[in-house]
Amino acid sequence: MYYYALQTCKDRDVITMLASRLGSLLGPDKLERITKIDDNFDNFEPHIQRMYYRNGQIQITSRGIEFGDLLGQVWSDKVIRRKFKRVPVIDKIEYDPAAGFSVFPTEEGKACEFFRFICNTSNFWNIPGHTPTDQEEREFQQHVVNKITSIGFLMCDYKYQTELKAVIAMDGQMGEVAQSNGRTGKSLVGAALAKILDQTAIDGRNTKNDDDYIYSNVTPRTRNIFIDDVKVNFDFERFFFAVTGDLAVNPKTKARFIIPNEKSPKFYITTNHAINANNRSALERITYMAFSDWYNDNHRPIDDFGHQFFADWDEDQWNLFDNFMAECCMFYFKSMAESWYRTGQGAVPPPMRDIKMRTLKQQMGEAFVQWAETYFDESANNLNERIPRKTMYDAYHSSFPDSKFGVTPSNFRTKVVLYCDFKGYHFNVSRPNKSGISFRDWIEDHPGEAFVGEADKSGGVEYFGVFSLDFAKKQPF
Repeated sequence: MYYYALQTCKDRDVITMLASRLGSLLGPDKLERITKIDDNFDNFEPHIQRMYYRNGQIQITSRGIEFGDLLGQVWSDKVIRRKFKRVPVIDKIEYDPAAGFSVFPTEEGKACEFFRFICNTSNFWNIPGHTPTDQEEREFQQHVVNKITSIGFLMCDYKYQTELKAVIAMDGQMGEVAQSNGRTGKSLVGAALAKILDQTAIDGRNTKNDDDYIYSNVTPRTRNIFIDDVKVNFDFERFFFAVTGDLAVNPKTKARFIIPNEKSPKFYITTNHAINANNRSALERITYMAFSDWYNDNHRPIDDFGHQFFADWDEDQWNLFDNFMAECCMFYFKSMAESWYRTGQGAVPPPMRDIKMRTLKQQMGEAFVQWAETYFDESANNLNERIPRKTMYDAYHSSFPDSKFGVTPSNFRTKVVLYCDFKGYHFNVSRPNKSGISFRDWIEDHPGEAFVGEADKSGGVEYFGVFSLDFAKKQPF
């Protein structure tokens, strides 16, 4: 009580009086009369998010943001040390299943630097003199909505059991495998979340996949775990249970404890590489965010805005930021209520083609991609042909003799199939797939997908065939 008075009271006479009478005021007989208060102040409700400021609280639903007096009890460290004034940043987001999304900022909202940053990192067509096509504009709007609803998902305390996911931010532009570009703004989103909620940051670059103490700094009040800049060999499968189940925390020198799923923090993970997550179990636990190369080593946010984010903001810019972050929650709830993506999920995915291409390229490896681009070039006469598996395998190792550990007889077929998916080709079209369906019966219902036929063997020899769509359609299979 005395230390609380020192922090909050400016009247020295009151402090002096309290110090002199502390023993009588807090004697054993007085303490016995104090009513015990349950320390569980968390009240996580579906479709509602509350945020607390110095001058009151806001209550966020899909219908809007209400600001008023602080109601009920709350931990002091959950009170954001700023004042809040409602200033709408985004007027509305419209969604049409055929036309896609349209985001409409308010006139005041156009001055919100963090919203402008979100728009810049969603612009993949920053080419002088280029006028975006209708498709490019649709993809830009979806990237913006993806970031808004994903941030809202991370800020929402309540955990919907239909959306137990980690948000993974990665560079959307294609690069060479293992090439680390970065500087695109992914970490700035993590820094923004830390200005709103209790977040534990983990250095992904210097964290081992088998680190038993990775959550050492996590507490029961942590709302988000920010793993920044994970390495190319990041093992996301290790985090499956932490994302969907209870979180086991093993602090150094302290007792291990469990945070139940409904109270455990969410995950925001950034990487300069693709995540090796191509199976259903992994994909169901991930919401992606893709960042353009608007920001890079040569162009930073300070070049656009003339000052640092956060440290150099005035009160008005902070207020716009707080309003935008609250609106991210609101539009996440609105997406959930109106099923912008799918029933039971509010985080809208980005356009996935570039993310899929980066993932496929990383799974194949740069050497294999270089070899396949040459080997299956139309001028090489290997496309649309049945070729003995061993002949094709030996051809690869003749070009890359030092990569024998990366491409082996057991994984060579997998990499050829991945290349077919990467290029829009089809594999072994003369054979039915694993479901027993022929290429001709399958292709009409699977536009844009790669057909994978079963093993093609004759005379004791196994053959591989990589076929273009036009050629395969002309065959009698």
